[in-house]
Amino acid sequence: MSSREFRPGEPWDLALWNWFVDYADPFDYINTQFTAGADHPAGFHDPRFERRMAAASRLRGDARLRAYAELDRDLAEQAAPQATFASGETSYFLSARIGCQVLHPIYRLDFAALCVRG
Repeated sequence: MSSREFRPGEPWDLALWNWFVDYADPFDYINTQFTAGADHPAGFHDPRFERRMAAASRLRGDARLRAYAELDRDLAEQAAPQATFASGETSYFLSARIGCQVLHPIYRLDFAALCVRG
């Protein structure tokens, strides 16, 4: 079924598609999914949003975050290219002796940073 999702003209109304971020930046959440030619089964393409995505990607700092926040809101309100229905949660069960827990925003527990308390 999943190979048919990407084929134009297939008779489907609803499909499940997984996507996971690679790094903690709005570009990876928005541009990677909704730019023309992206590997997205709905084939979303809107030149107005394309221009805004390109402009936001060139910004830095707070201006970049504000532009992407507005873009995210407008995509959801005006275009609705997808309906996100779930997000993951990860739990770690560590002994009381384990310290130095560092959580990366994408990859979660940094095993290289763990230490054993004396």
